[in-house]
Amino acid sequence: MTQKLNIRNMKTLTKIKLPIVNYQLIIISVILLVVNCKLSIINCYAKPPIHSTTTGSKVNPLPSPLSGCTPGAAMTDLAVNNVRARMCTGGDMWWDFAKQIGQYEVPYNPHETSPGPMPIYAGALWVGGMNSGNLYLAGQEYRANGNDWWPGPLDTINNAATITPATCQQYDQHYKITQAEVAAFAGGAPSTADINNWPGNGNTAIGQAKFLAPFIDKNGDGKYNPADGDYPAFDLYSTMNCQNIPGTCTPIDQLFGDECLWFVINDKGNIHTNTNGTPMGLEVHVQAFGFSTDDEINSMTFVNYRIYNRSSLDLDSTYMAQWCDPDLGGATDDHVGCDVTRGVGYVYNETNNDLADGSELGYGANPPAMGIDFFRGPIATDHNRNYNHTCPHDTTCEQILMTHFASFSNLGPSDPHSDPNLAKEYYNYMS
Repeated sequence: MTQKLNIRNMKTLTKIKLPIVNYQLIIISVILLVVNCKLSIINCYAKPPIHSTTTGSKVNPLPSPLSGCTPGAAMTDLAVNNVRARMCTGGDMWWDFAKQIGQYEVPYNPHETSPGPMPIYAGALWVGGMNSGNLYLAGQEYRANGNDWWPGPLDTINNAATITPATCQQYDQHYKITQAEVAAFAGGAPSTADINNWPGNGNTAIGQAKFLAPFIDKNGDGKYNPADGDYPAFDLYSTMNCQNIPGTCTPIDQLFGDECLWFVINDKGNIHTNTNGTPMGLEVHVQAFGFSTDDEINSMTFVNYRIYNRSSLDLDSTYMAQWCDPDLGGATDDHVGCDVTRGVGYVYNETNNDLADGSELGYGANPPAMGIDFFRGPIATDHNRNYNHTCPHDTTCEQILMTHFASFSNLGPSDPHSDPNLAKEYYNYMS
């Protein structure tokens, strides 16, 4: 489905529906890809740039005060290939929230003196579900109205799903690691600071999960210790091969790519000031990674979410969405659409010449297109639907791929299809 638009900028959602029950683990992987193409589609009209919505009042009741965590401040670039992708620790990504500029650069030149054109302004994770008719939701956009996600793992004792400001601050960072340094260490080279500081275990004394970032446990004692030969869990010897845990549909937790950033976020660190949604008690282990190759994968970024429900709350009619504000170079001539068969949402330029728009550099002649794809989704529990776009409806370990695609404008309150303001509006866009 391709949609012609008469607006300046479109925000897109590629999304899936799933149930989340107490302590269930949901694993979702997203891929971003930029490809070269030629297009000759016209008749799009520009509107003034509006990248955030601050008007309107949020009237749904505020949740009770939670842990008092401050918003995540860390920003780190993943820049192992033809892409420089900035990750944040507040559920948002691909931008600099302090300067309010996009930071997903393709093509990326590590020797450049100034950034080149970019296909994305910002992105974020949205999750929302129902319990007994009540909505629970966490969603992020530009931080103009606040935050719904914070750094750090939650307390898992008695389904408390709580966190302290000190823990939020401790985990307000990205743990960057390369496969090359891990392989060197496994082969006998000295350990590095990144290997020594790997957050393999949580602090069980304060209720955190025993295992956080994945690692190879050489002596099987369950404790991450490089002095014992333990190392971050790249599959160096092809023993995991993306397999599931025996007897389950859950993939073995491992690291991917030539370089990756691992970090952990939650939705219980404070009041949800962006959506005013009621917190769910989710802990999300995020892994952003890339491969340095000589083919199309060199222009791709991968993001893997392992979503844990740490509360006693069972959620049904739950949706997860990857929200994105794509500005393909200059943003005044972009269109969005989706490929149902491939499960890809994409943005492309109106003409074969992408012009600059203010501070946003254009791609010039023959601009690329950019897509977002769910290449691995959660496991389906409803076997009466075809979630993975194949004919059988009752496939073992069938994954839910993209089930919906939606777009909305940046025109503000004058357009009923503009940025969401309330938790219910976020949920309506996802559902």
